[in-house]
Amino acid sequence: MRKFLRGLLFTILVVWAVWGSYRILSWKDTTGGYLSSTQQLSHTGEGLIDVLFLGSSHCYCSVYPDYLWRDSGIAAFDLAISGQDKWSSYYSLREALKTQTPKVVLVESYSLIFEGYGHEGNKYRNLLSHGLSADSIALAEKIDGENLWNYILRWPIVHFAVKYAHVQGPQCPAEVVQAIQELDADPAVDVIIVARGGGSFEDLIGFSDERVVRATAACVTPIISAVGHEDDWTLIDLASDMRASTPTDAAKRVVPDVREQQQLVASAIGTMSMRMRAMVDNEARLIEGYVNRPSLTHPQTMVESHERDIADAVRAMRIGLTRIVDDAQMHVEKLKATLTALSPQSTLDRGYAVLQNASGHVVDDAGDVHVGDELTITLRHGTVVAQAQATHV
Repeated sequence: MRKFLRGLLFTILVVWAVWGSYRILSWKDTTGGYLSSTQQLSHTGEGLIDVLFLGSSHCYCSVYPDYLWRDSGIAAFDLAISGQDKWSSYYSLREALKTQTPKVVLVESYSLIFEGYGHEGNKYRNLLSHGLSADSIALAEKIDGENLWNYILRWPIVHFAVKYAHVQGPQCPAEVVQAIQELDADPAVDVIIVARGGGSFEDLIGFSDERVVRATAACVTPIISAVGHEDDWTLIDLASDMRASTPTDAAKRVVPDVREQQQLVASAIGTMSMRMRAMVDNEARLIEGYVNRPSLTHPQTMVESHERDIADAVRAMRIGLTRIVDDAQMHVEKLKATLTALSPQSTLDRGYAVLQNASGHVVDDAGDVHVGDELTITLRHGTVVAQAQATHV
């Protein structure tokens, strides 16, 4: 019993931990925590879609399938996603055609015309929004840049918007200011990192420009300066919300390391497993204590005292009932003797007789009898009917 309970609780703990880890590490839409459009498609019944939309944010921000259904009765589905390139559109369409037969397919052409417009972060998002299938693997093969393992090991929830600017020279201040203002105006941006590698004082002087400092101070979105190395200081460091010693340090401060998070989850799972095992062991010991109690090992002891009480009560009842019956029997015998003594039959048994007239009344006076009256004489055994011949008073 103890091993069964321990195994059952440990299994529940492992399933709960794996599910929680999946919930933490799985891809989520940063705009609201919803499933991606491709994942939503897998929850849609077969053959329900009439019109299918594909494309980037230009499409999904402009098309409202609910309006088409409400106003025209057209069942539409928006399969667009931010930064969807041509390969993502192609393989998303292939996934959709596995379960749907749309009459019309509309593909937004912005990403088709402008090659390379999608950011690297959007490529990760397009890949991770697909379920595991031949199409998702083919899509992974079409992604350029780093190898597939780097995409898989990245933190899936983070999307990157990169603004390139000159980081030294006379063009540096204006372009940095423009990049800061554009990112600050984007509601999808949660934090801005201004970064460049190390260099001489003259190389970094652009980040001490008044325009850059004022743009940084006016930025509503949290901004981190990561210019140069630990010993390099510029005025943007004083105006930013946080200074990072290097661009790598800025990335570590903003984006959690998925491996580190996995280690934390594994450590938490280990701690929970240990505590759960300890709890199960304590409960098992408690159950063993209950099992070893005399009331469970020898349960008959619980009823022995009551059994003795019942036996004593039965014995007392029998004695009392016997006494009651004996007393009643003696009383009946006394009444019988009295009744026998007072009974007319006893008088008849001694040789006397009882005389009754025709009406059944007992005759105890000769004056009540007339000559010729019919009389009944009751003897010890039987009766005699006679007729009065004479009377003597």
